[in-house]
Amino acid sequence: MVADLPRAEDWLDWCLERYPKAAAVRVDLTYAAVQWYSGKKQYEKIPTLARIYLVAMAEKQAGTLPTWELVTTAFQHDRDQDCKLMQVFLSKALVELERADEALLPLAGWSFERADVLVVQNWLRVMAPLEDVPGAAEEMARALPLLEPDGDDPWRKERWREILPLLKQFFKPGWGSSEGAEHPWKLLLGCGGPLGQGARVMACTCAVQAGELLAQVEDWESFPPEALLHALVLGAGLPAGLCAQRPELRLNLLAAMARGDQDFAFHMAVYPWQRPDTLPILQAQFDLVTCAVQRVAPLKEADEAELCRKLCRKLAELSKELLPRLYSPELLLNPADWIVLPGNHQFCLWLLEGEKKRTAGDTAGYLRDLRQGLKQAPGMKDLTEFLLEQAELEAARAAASPELLALAEQVRGILSRFPPNDPAVAELKASPVYQRVAPLIEGIEAPVFGGLTQ
Repeated sequence: MVADLPRAEDWLDWCLERYPKAAAVRVDLTYAAVQWYSGKKQYEKIPTLARIYLVAMAEKQAGTLPTWELVTTAFQHDRDQDCKLMQVFLSKALVELERADEALLPLAGWSFERADVLVVQNWLRVMAPLEDVPGAAEEMARALPLLEPDGDDPWRKERWREILPLLKQFFKPGWGSSEGAEHPWKLLLGCGGPLGQGARVMACTCAVQAGELLAQVEDWESFPPEALLHALVLGAGLPAGLCAQRPELRLNLLAAMARGDQDFAFHMAVYPWQRPDTLPILQAQFDLVTCAVQRVAPLKEADEAELCRKLCRKLAELSKELLPRLYSPELLLNPADWIVLPGNHQFCLWLLEGEKKRTAGDTAGYLRDLRQGLKQAPGMKDLTEFLLEQAELEAARAAASPELLALAEQVRGILSRFPPNDPAVAELKASPVYQRVAPLIEGIEAPVFGGLTQ
């Protein structure tokens, strides 16, 4: 290997200078040199070397190389796959050299007839930063049908299965930024299928337009979750086509959407929920809010208690409507039978049961029911901790004197003047005055799952 040679660059230069016309140098040595310089990120040397290789390969394929060289040379890098990888190296180097307008040409017009997964993945990664290059979106629209499954060809089906996750990465915020890509999904705007539909949803700026596009989607398994999130953030309703999918597929898509958005709980707390007029829509809304309440930690850290409560109220509202439509009254009336239900459904039943006790003034019973629900659905840990903290805070406020409540409001006002990481905040929280009113401001620290009092 070239990289293993002492003074590798000197040897490369020496060979290219002494034997510039030798087929072995023009093919194998330049290929190794391009790999070496790419690994060293010395991109300025790659375009010249790559073109030497590509010209030599064109001559070899045209049969114009000297016969004696073809007979005496055992080429190592003369396959079609090698040529395609060299074109990828060239385009990558041109992008790095801020010559993106030139980078499309080596990637254009490929047939992809039997291009393997590695070659296609490299092609896609180098295409990503060309999102704004004229002709790049058209090239992607030409290439994608050649990559999609074709009839019953198992090889193409398997190749598509392996490259689809990379294509869906085009929609992830920040993906490709290290390669110079900002919004790679724009390359897919002219494509058909779920990826093209997803790109056109991403380009939407209003809920009505996004909703109309979502209504046209059929292949939800391949639809990018980021595009669905974008539509929901705009205010579009959950599409009926998605709601009608089998529960596992629907929940997987919603969960992937939630995982990709650190502000998902906030987005769902301010979301304009529509009245569900069918059972599938009601089930999908329940799944959506369930994903949101499992991610309330950022809202808690931002002291957005009202938004947390809003999500909890939505969960309770949908649970009251959904669960009686799924299960018999006899089952719902007997907590001992709830063990047969999905964990999230059990949690919601314990939450509703606890709310009844809280309304009746039985705070201890309310806390017990929350803990019992958490045992059945550990994913509700953040929401349960929030509700436990709120219950303790309400209890502390109820027992506090008017003077102590007034002092707590004064301290809260002082805290609001500083960012959370300001040294003044830490100093104030260490003071005796703050310690007196801390339960009224923060609540009592809630135990975590596994350490709850049973």
